Amino acid sequence: QEMQGFYIKLGQMCAGAGAGVMPKEYVDQLQVLLEDCPPVPFKTIEGIVTRAVGELSGIFESFDEWPLHTASIGQVHGARLHGGLDVVVKVQHPEAEGNFHIDIECFLQVARLLFREHVDELEQIRTSFATEFDYTKEAALQREAH
Repeated sequence: QEMQGFYIKLGQMCAGAGAGVMPKEYVDQLQVLLEDCPPVPFKTIEGIVTRAVGELSGIFESFDEWPLHTASIGQVHGARLHGGLDVVVKVQHPEAEGNFHIDIECFLQVARLLFREHVDELEQIRTSFATEFDYTKEAALQREAH
C-alpha cells in the first residue's frame, strides 16, 4: 500500500483477476487494495484544491477532511458548496502521474530485455491507465452521460 500509484493498480488488477489466475494466498493479501488505499494527509489535499480553484472557504461551506474513498491515484472528499449543494471533490494525489510514467517505463525496460512476451500487456496498461489522470476529461464524459 505504501508504494502507491502503479503498484496499487497492479495489485488491484491481480486481486480482481481472482484465484484462478494467481495463488489464493496472493489474492487474499491483495484484496485490501480493492477496498481503500492509504489517504494523503488533508493539508496536502487542501493545498492541491486551493491551487486549482482558490481558497476552500470561498467556494465551500464545508469540506470533509477525511476522504470518502481513496484509490491508487486520488481520493474523493465530500463537500458542501455555499448555497447548500452537496458535492464530491475528486483530488489527484501529488506526483501520481509522474510516478506512474516512471514506474511503467521501468517495467517496460525490464520487459523489453527479459520478458518480451509481456511488453504488449504493459503497453496496454500504460495506454489505458494514462487516461485516468485527466479528471477534466472524465468530468466532461460524466456530464455527457447524465
